[in-house]
Amino acid sequence: MKIFFFIFFIFFSCNSKSNVSFESLSEAFIVWYYRNNPVKSTQRNLDQYDDSYKLNDYKSNDKYLSDLNRFYFELSQINPEKLIAYNKFQYDQLYRFIVKELYLYENIRYRDWRPSFKLREIRNGIEFLVDYNYKSMEGKMSSLEGRLELINKILDYSIINLSYLSDDEYARCINVIDDILIVLKNIDISIDYRIENYENIIDNVFNVSQRFDLYKNELRDIKNEFSDIDYIEKFNINDE
Repeated sequence: MKIFFFIFFIFFSCNSKSNVSFESLSEAFIVWYYRNNPVKSTQRNLDQYDDSYKLNDYKSNDKYLSDLNRFYFELSQINPEKLIAYNKFQYDQLYRFIVKELYLYENIRYRDWRPSFKLREIRNGIEFLVDYNYKSMEGKMSSLEGRLELINKILDYSIINLSYLSDDEYARCINVIDDILIVLKNIDISIDYRIENYENIIDNVFNVSQRFDLYKNELRDIKNEFSDIDYIEKFNINDE
């Protein structure tokens, strides 16, 4: 009987340790993910990162991928069979999500040929702040100013990252840019001119709008440059 209880105690302790490890890892990943995907955070009404965007320079992309691989490795060290039913389900969801993110970053590499992904993120990041009413006007305008100040840098790196641009993707980008320009044009309707940083926001809107006009031309030039290249292998990616 004592041996039975000893074995049961060891088994329970191991299972309990596995559950604690997984829950700690899961919580750490959620915090990391929303910190590194500020627009997703805003969409969930988590306002800690409303003044930022996910940066797309080489160093930031490399660090994001390294962190993903670290989370994948740590998750692989946990045996899901030792988890309670709820955690086992969460383990499966987290595993699938991380594997998908790794696949997008390592294999699809959409930043190299699908700038519309980043443009949609820019558009959503502005629209969420403009349309949502869960923040105070001061908080909304402070966050908006922070995001507007990052857009030019993001567009610069978007051009640097490109290694191919199809006609369809170019047209898709132009449509998203036009949507963004409409949002920027009407942004003063949704903010308060009496708040201190109003003029800074209006100046940033003007500068960003000009940068998008230049960005259109840069995309066109890149599209024309790559259109002369005859690729032996061509493939289509399902956006879903």
